[in-house]
Amino acid sequence: MSHYEERLVKDLKEIRHAVAIISQDVEKAVENAIHAMLSGDDQLANAITIEDKPINRKVRALDKKCNAFIAKHLPSASHLRLISSVLRTNVALERIGDYAVTIARVSIQRSEPPTGAVAHDIELMGTESRQMLRQACSAFIENNADRANATTLVADQVERQLANALDNLAASAADRNAEDIRSIFGLYGVLNKIERISDQAKNICEEAVFVATGRPKEEKVYRILFLDKDNTCQSLLAESIGKKLFPESGIFESAGARADDVMPEVRQFMETRGLHQTSDPRSTSSILQLELDNFHLVISLQGPVSDYYPSLPFHTAALEWHVEQLAVGLDQAQTEACLENIYRSISSHIQGLMETLRGDEAN
Repeated sequence: MSHYEERLVKDLKEIRHAVAIISQDVEKAVENAIHAMLSGDDQLANAITIEDKPINRKVRALDKKCNAFIAKHLPSASHLRLISSVLRTNVALERIGDYAVTIARVSIQRSEPPTGAVAHDIELMGTESRQMLRQACSAFIENNADRANATTLVADQVERQLANALDNLAASAADRNAEDIRSIFGLYGVLNKIERISDQAKNICEEAVFVATGRPKEEKVYRILFLDKDNTCQSLLAESIGKKLFPESGIFESAGARADDVMPEVRQFMETRGLHQTSDPRSTSSILQLELDNFHLVISLQGPVSDYYPSLPFHTAALEWHVEQLAVGLDQAQTEACLENIYRSISSHIQGLMETLRGDEAN
């Protein structure tokens, strides 16, 4: 090995070691912050806010190491991937350290630690997020793409736990005075920061995969649910159009307030447009709350979304598209013209939506 290669290996080793040290410090800060919250240890909470300063200095020092490495070695290929990912991971770790400080400060403001279901939720989510952070950093440092991919799955679990925790928090807020309500808002912030830790850990996992394999983060595939009154025309067309136009950018499904038989005219129109009905009509009541949590978007083509679902999961967005309705009593030519208008309108809406969500990659 030449002198240059030895220096290159030495510098890379130092950078990986610096990432390991910062990740250990940040994980410990999160562990201590949650412990301080659950135990009411104000002394520990105050110490966390002070000990964040050395973490920030280490983060800045690592930034300088990476910049010096670029200037010295002019890296390319795998080495360049590593340095660019270290810089992004460094930002994620600094943010997690800030989350720990926020949790500590909320703990200091409280007169007593949380109890009951809320305390259990904080402990459970904290344990899951810390474990995910530890595994993500380990995968990054060890260049282990398989471990990184496996670890990303935990983020969805923590997100579901957050929804349950917020329900418990809301229940605990009943019949509280103004001072108690302020503490409830503080706990909301704590739960949110713990969930964000898992999100940042997921980002670190994606950087680990990028460093190990050269594959950038995969574009998100959006799961979209279309709604109308009977799942026999507009929503059914929207599902089929989405599947035909954007098979790799979205997972499209449909449902109605009730599930009726599809009209022969609609079936025939779909066949002439190369649209395929892949499932029987179904009602919104057949979609369980757990399944609804998996949809990124719920789109109504007939009335407000609230007519179908009074409330949606926290991370699910709702849209309402104004689309022509298929009138009754039309002759064949009028029915075909009406269906053509509906088809064109829905296609335009879906095209615009997917370009907004995915940009040029949508196609």
